[in-house]
Amino acid sequence: MKKLLIVVTVCFWPLLARAGEGQWEPSKLKASPLEAVSRHTANYQHCIDTEGQGIVSRDADAQTLANEVLKKCEVQLTPLREAFLSEGVSEQEADRYLRKTRTYAARNLLRALMEVQAMRGGADPAK
Repeated sequence: MKKLLIVVTVCFWPLLARAGEGQWEPSKLKASPLEAVSRHTANYQHCIDTEGQGIVSRDADAQTLANEVLKKCEVQLTPLREAFLSEGVSEQEADRYLRKTRTYAARNLLRALMEVQAMRGGADPAK
């Protein structure tokens, strides 16, 4: 039994030692840059919502419509990236956040457009 305990300990010790390396750490950014990032992210989402509402009535492929909206709102991400870079965040980390924000917005927009098109198609049996 002792041998089994020793073997298990020796085998899993490196895993236990590395477990602390990948732990989550709170943001090291100060409150004002976090507020700026939050504000710019909200501006981007507002642009997506506004443009999406204006384009939803068009009869086209949902992916095409979503791409148009995302292209129109892309300029809203520039101040967000600049807010990160001004605080010393690496370009790689800033771009990762922008990519995540863009991906979430695209998924939600595409889902909403597809739902509207499905409801419109379901309500009109002639289509």
